[in-house]
Amino acid sequence: MGDFASMSFTLFEKPVRKARIQHRCIWCGQPILIGERYLDERSVYDGYIQRHRWHPECDAGSTEYFREGEETFDAHENERGKAWHS
Repeated sequence: MGDFASMSFTLFEKPVRKARIQHRCIWCGQPILIGERYLDERSVYDGYIQRHRWHPECDAGSTEYFREGEETFDAHENERGKAWHS
């Protein structure tokens, strides 16, 4: 396993957008349907450029998850809008 203490995260932007095509939420794996609002994250994690889409409630759940001291999460493996695995 890697040394999480040496990993870095830089958020470039996370605007709210309205879906023109269907996307998949990075947190819960459920679809973000056409017409729904979502957060469009562009960031760099441990040197890798990322682009993730989030349901607003999943973004809120992840904020609590990381506030508890977690450094990483499994994509598409979390309950929609919840901070911890089901």
